[in-house]
Amino acid sequence: MKSIIILSAMAALAAIAAAQDKPAAIASKDLPASAVCAVCSTLGSMMTPAKPVAGVLYHGKPYYFHDKGMLATFMKDPDAYSDPVLPRPMPAFDLKDTTGQEFSAKDFKGKVVLLDFWATWCIPCRQTKTELEDLYAKHKADGLQLLSVDTDQQKKPLDKFLKENSFSNPVLFDNRKTYAAWHVTAIPAVFLIKDGQVIAQWAGAQDAPIYGDAVEKALAAK
Repeated sequence: MKSIIILSAMAALAAIAAAQDKPAAIASKDLPASAVCAVCSTLGSMMTPAKPVAGVLYHGKPYYFHDKGMLATFMKDPDAYSDPVLPRPMPAFDLKDTTGQEFSAKDFKGKVVLLDFWATWCIPCRQTKTELEDLYAKHKADGLQLLSVDTDQQKKPLDKFLKENSFSNPVLFDNRKTYAAWHVTAIPAVFLIKDGQVIAQWAGAQDAPIYGDAVEKALAAK
């Protein structure tokens, strides 16, 4: 009986931590000897573990930082640098493609959609473009949709890029800074949405099978 009570208490604490909506500071004495900075890890820089100067607990998980500047960056947008909560409702979405067709959150209902945030200057984004288009061609008949959202500061680079490169799917220009609402800090950033819920996401170029396995699982469960 005693062990059941202890386990129940632990489960309750875990539930509270998971529901946490604000980062809580980890005491200096509880910081590990070394850890990878959460912000640097997300951005793909300084991946070597180092002695952290600060740490926080967020959604039941610890995140560490190699300097106070990285801590400040994390605190401005914790969801951008922490492990994503999945599934979750998709953020606001209201953009037009290059033909003027509008796409909004209501268009995602009942559908499986790959959303790719990219930029014309991003070399890894070109690899991801090819992999996602191959996946789209394979599963378009099954109901998969693919939207490519350009995050360039100006539309002129996109217009030039499209003259030299073709897309088999709609291309949208993010003039409304939608990427910020989606907590995108590094590109390519790919989100898999099913019926308005984000069910998977990836930052940086990935091996093609990673996207394919997730998409096929989502389509099979329709």
